[in-house]
Amino acid sequence: MSQIVHKIKDLSTLYIYMLIFGTAMFNLYIDSKQLKKKNLKREEKISRIIGYGYLIVGGAFLILANFIL
Repeated sequence: MSQIVHKIKDLSTLYIYMLIFGTAMFNLYIDSKQLKKKNLKREEKISRIIGYGYLIVGGAFLILANFIL
């Protein structure tokens, strides 16, 4: 168990957080708007769900790695 905690702490870098949140913002603001312009409603909804999922997972990882462990 200690090895798993150590691995999670090693993964928690600013680069990883920026990558996760950058991907989320791309899906939410750029990709979904382009899909909306093309009138692809289902793909737009999927893109938004993926973006929000990235935000939730990224936030949980940030809290878990920095404050709980």
